[in-house]
Amino acid sequence: MRLVFVKVVKYASGQTTKCIISSSHIPFSGFEVLVSQVKQCLLDPSNTGAGADAFALLGALAASDNGIVQRSISKLTGQGTEQSAEHFLNRIHLLKSLFKVSTRILQPKLAFSNGNLPAMMFPVDGERPKLVPITLRGHELSNGSVEWTPRLQNIVGHESEVSSMIITKGVGGETLRFPLHIFFRTHFLTDGSRTNASVYGLTHGQANYQWKGPVVALKFTGTRQSAYTNISMSDLPPLVYFMTYLNSRP
Repeated sequence: MRLVFVKVVKYASGQTTKCIISSSHIPFSGFEVLVSQVKQCLLDPSNTGAGADAFALLGALAASDNGIVQRSISKLTGQGTEQSAEHFLNRIHLLKSLFKVSTRILQPKLAFSNGNLPAMMFPVDGERPKLVPITLRGHELSNGSVEWTPRLQNIVGHESEVSSMIITKGVGGETLRFPLHIFFRTHFLTDGSRTNASVYGLTHGQANYQWKGPVVALKFTGTRQSAYTNISMSDLPPLVYFMTYLNSRP
């Protein structure tokens, strides 16, 4: 991910009078980002006034996690407040062509957070599924969204040993408004896991595959499948249907 410091300062009589954008971090997807930021400032009537003889663009590439500035782009001045925004933008494009703006890819520290949520567990030795609390670990992606990963080591096994499938259809083939996410041991058919008594009872022993080992299900907040919400026993029918009639090997 590339980051850039953008700072637009208005000058009056050689002195800084107003900081329009103050050291704000924005995604750096090209120099056009700076252009759009400057344009917004120039078109804001509150940022013009008597004695304002120039605008200066100070862009600095952030080259470390703590935002230490490694290089700044040359100051750009205009001919006065009568200078149009379009003319100013043309000057910026000229600056882009005159200066080879180099960036280096940052490896920023990922922001992690934890959350708790109920999951439906189908115990190996139990007759009925039950709701159990699990921990979700989220880390922020470069686009600002958060990717959540359930921590199932104490229930199903290590992450490297766990597989999952997403259930998007209900018993009658209708599309689920809240898809379900089912987790199980990757090699449960061959790793020596015991038959899951809960799944066996719910499917009346008629499942296409003999489910073994612990099975856990979570519920998505919507069809985008980007986050989880509370699952309940009312979500059991599509889960049982899925585990009974699954055709492809899990």
